Amino acid sequence: MIWHNAKPNEVLNELSVDDKTGLANGVVDERLCLYGQNVISEKEKPSFLKHFKHQLKSKTVITLIIIAVISFIVAIMYNEVNFYSPLLLIAILTVNALISAYYIYNSGNMLEKIKLITNPTVSVLREGVIKSINSTMLVPGDIILLEEGDYIPADARVLESNEFRCNESLLTGVEIPVEKNENYIFEDITPLEKRANMIFSGCSVAHGNAKAVVVATGIDTEIGKTASILEQTGENRLPLQNELDSIGKIANYAILIICAIVFLLGILFNFNSDVPFASMTLEMLINSVALAVAAIPEGLPAIATIVIALGINRILEDKIIVKDADAAELLGRTDVICSDKTGVFTHNKMVLSRIYNGKRLIDLDTEGADEEAALIIRIATACSTLNNDSTENAIEKACLAYNSMSKLDVDNILPHLAVIPFDPERKTMTVISMINDKPFAIIKGAPESVVPNCINCDTKEILSINENLANEAFRNICIAMKRLEEIPANPQAEDIENNLTFVGLLGLQDPPREGVIEEIAACDTAGIKTIMITGDNISTAKAIARRIGILKDGTEAISGLELSELSDEELYANIEKYSVFARVSPTDKLRIVKAWQSHKKIVTITGDSVQDADALAQAEVGCAIGKFGADIAKGNAEIIIQNNRFDSIVRAIKESRGLFSNIKKSVSYLLSCGFAKILIVFFGLIFFKIPPITAIQHLWLKLLIDSAPAISLSMEKADNSIMKNKPLSNIGKIFDNKTLIFISVQSIYIALVTLISYFIGKNSGDGVAASTMAFATLGFAQIFHCLNNKFTGSIFNKEILSNKFMNYSVAITLFIILFLIFTPAGFLFDLCIIKFWQFIICFIFAVAIIPLCEILKFVVNKLMK
Repeated sequence: MIWHNAKPNEVLNELSVDDKTGLANGVVDERLCLYGQNVISEKEKPSFLKHFKHQLKSKTVITLIIIAVISFIVAIMYNEVNFYSPLLLIAILTVNALISAYYIYNSGNMLEKIKLITNPTVSVLREGVIKSINSTMLVPGDIILLEEGDYIPADARVLESNEFRCNESLLTGVEIPVEKNENYIFEDITPLEKRANMIFSGCSVAHGNAKAVVVATGIDTEIGKTASILEQTGENRLPLQNELDSIGKIANYAILIICAIVFLLGILFNFNSDVPFASMTLEMLINSVALAVAAIPEGLPAIATIVIALGINRILEDKIIVKDADAAELLGRTDVICSDKTGVFTHNKMVLSRIYNGKRLIDLDTEGADEEAALIIRIATACSTLNNDSTENAIEKACLAYNSMSKLDVDNILPHLAVIPFDPERKTMTVISMINDKPFAIIKGAPESVVPNCINCDTKEILSINENLANEAFRNICIAMKRLEEIPANPQAEDIENNLTFVGLLGLQDPPREGVIEEIAACDTAGIKTIMITGDNISTAKAIARRIGILKDGTEAISGLELSELSDEELYANIEKYSVFARVSPTDKLRIVKAWQSHKKIVTITGDSVQDADALAQAEVGCAIGKFGADIAKGNAEIIIQNNRFDSIVRAIKESRGLFSNIKKSVSYLLSCGFAKILIVFFGLIFFKIPPITAIQHLWLKLLIDSAPAISLSMEKADNSIMKNKPLSNIGKIFDNKTLIFISVQSIYIALVTLISYFIGKNSGDGVAASTMAFATLGFAQIFHCLNNKFTGSIFNKEILSNKFMNYSVAITLFIILFLIFTPAGFLFDLCIIKFWQFIICFIFAVAIIPLCEILKFVVNKLMK
């Protein structure tokens, strides 16, 4: 059947469904088996085995394995005692690849699970009951109910509509919403953009509401037909991964060059030795390549994925869903937070406290509501076109309290015969009902919009009362009415919302949230400017903004009307002085974001409605607020904050800064340890003619110490001091002067004490003991160096043992090293049992890195503050 050529009843018959009851659950199960889930198949994610193979594809690893195999054959030929060493070396490389693959695979799974959380839900009629289900479970024949702001989850034929318009720019490229109506019937095959009785998956509801029957899901939808094209785009890379790639390449080239020099020096210094040339050459090759494998930080690009996945998972615990990994990084760079007032800075629990009836102001908190005030509340309750709105909920609650009538009771008395939905541009809504057998229009909206259209009343007095209440932080709503000659078939605001009769003014209060003042102050300390954007009267907005610390000396408030009179150039020139925007339109919100971006600022903005979608998409980080936010707002946002709280945004920023800090710590740790190993072997060859640490020892230390500590650093929670720094620049380099100083000094120290340990051991007359002392010193130093990297400040604080994974890693690694140097097990790794005084020297050298770094942190932080 060609769906847009058929009448609604013909479509329903074809799909075997009743639009009054929907599908039965058994039928749904059958159709799920037949059509599959409502998803467009994505590229298959790499398996664990694929990640493992990728880890083994490193050229240096492959080279080392080949050399190890050849070395094993040569060792057998020459009857060498430790012929097993090459095989042990291969085993260590394999285990190391398995561990790396495990962490990367798990990180990818974490990010995929978070993506699943963000799938939109849809209201569907099944077995006569309206249910909210995950959109992936839709099947052809399902009856869906759509409202303004909803995503359209499947292709469907419209059955009923009320001022229903959809944004189809995703398919057609045209931004103007398209009107949809069930009454259109097309005789011929009609182009997609002209099918006014059809709606399409991936588009959104711009206005009104509708009932529709699903005709296609998943790959069979219009957007699904382009899936093969979309899959060719590949996966996005994180900006940090690109930077880490660059760092890794530079480090790799430097290390490979030095390793080549090490190989040549080794051949040169041992050319006249008694060892067969083939064995000696292979041994030096193994040492050089193993050094490259041990020193090269091949895990740098993977660190960004692992750290961000772990961080996003922690953020999720605060009921904050990060949909885009890029946003997890960008959050920490936020310069400006543009936030709605209601529900973010305030509780979003409006309470009706004042009523002005045209004669006097009634304080409901002290005197309650008289008969006239109760009638005004009842009329206000009858005029509602919004769902899950705090203002409407407050009016309905007051109606129940003062009239003993619920919203349903009022609707039964004053049923909606026609409606003109709320429009943020008009700032009004209208409901047409019958009162005493005569049609009346009830209008509700902003006093500035409604009062000027009222007649036979003292508009000046009403607006004065409105201003006084606004100055006391009240949100005010005006109610008016108009008698109609007849019920209009297609009511229009310009025809009805004029020549009105004033009914009353409602004053509602929404107190600030606890702790919001402290959170805004914390943002100030962190160099983040907080902006309030609200639909309230400017006086109301200013009163609340002063109370919570947003509007202060040197900043101003501006209304939407004043903003509309500013050109883009004027707004750009003055944007930094405004901290409050009142009575703004969606276009204003978008202009505010663009103005800040013109100053090269990273903008985070909140929103929850269809009108906020463009601003959420424009900002670097869009935060959809609340579990009842519009689907299109959630779709255009990078982050969904389910609990509405401003402190959640601040915590997410803090955690994001912590992610960058953790990556920086991990990179600093890996590079300082890698360069220390290079220095040890290079200067060891120069001074002692042989490498102080063998290939197998290097790789064993890499397996033991490089993996677990680097991962444990990525698990660090952001410390409080991180919010005392200014935002990172737009570029935000991992390497700065401070980091380079730390890496250089730490590398040199670790190399120096390792070489001194080797020298002390060699002077005792035992080369194996010397190598064991060097091994122990390097191992212990890297462990304590990991603790140094845990904090940007001093490690001597109450959080020293806060990272359980690090505690276990340190304890287990220490135990293994001690076990190898005090038992015969070390023989496997060319180690021996050292004397206690030798152990003490190694341990003291290693522990000394802690006070050294404490002094270094103090001096560098002072000089580069």
